Amino acid sequence: MSYTILGRSIKNEYLALGTFGITFGSAYLATRGGSKTAQAKPVTVEQAKQTVPINAGSS
Repeated sequence: MSYTILGRSIKNEYLALGTFGITFGSAYLATRGGSKTAQAKPVTVEQAKQTVPINAGSS
């Protein structure tokens, strides 16, 4: 069996392969990682304490 798309006959096998390709291709592109320009994580505890300001006080 085949479908007529834009005046052309397309077999079911090609539609299934195209669907799998688009699905797995988009899943790969969506999960391959983010930007590498993120800030570097602090190495030590002291560096972490310096990067997070604590403005606590009591009255």
